[in-house]
Amino acid sequence: MMKLLKYIALALAAIVAFLIGLTLLFAFVIPNPLGVNDRHIIWQANEFGIYESLRVREHLNTHNKCPENMPDWRSKSRRPEYDYEIWIPKNAKVHKSVPLWYQCDDNLDFEIWIRYGIDADLTITGGRQKNLTIRYGHFTEFQYLELEEGISDAEVRRLLSEERIIRE
Repeated sequence: MMKLLKYIALALAAIVAFLIGLTLLFAFVIPNPLGVNDRHIIWQANEFGIYESLRVREHLNTHNKCPENMPDWRSKSRRPEYDYEIWIPKNAKVHKSVPLWYQCDDNLDFEIWIRYGIDADLTITGGRQKNLTIRYGHFTEFQYLELEEGISDAEVRRLLSEERIIRE
């Protein structure tokens, strides 16, 4: 009987030690394993992605083809459904940066996906002679913003600031 109690006590101690170790791992080594929660980094990624989508749409309208060279983007995405990817800010630790993916198809429609975490992101879709649609927020309550063709940079900045998608 004493051996059984000793075994149970050791098993409980091992479980408690494991849980404490796991907590310390996520608290200090991997601070936010499910995404980034720094608003400044998120705003920086949003701003890059949205203005990049405006440039892509302009390129599609002018050249009638998807951009072949995206100098600020990594040339090969690790996700097979996307052509390019980048992490904002560059050269930061993974848990301190936001990934962005870009793809453009033969129909001259494109998508830029900015993923903050497991349940929050921003997606920009558009195409040749099309409005840009920005879907953002938490997956349970996405919000949408439409940017019409020909909208001025000042108006884009005002709308994005009002919606708190980028820093004012």
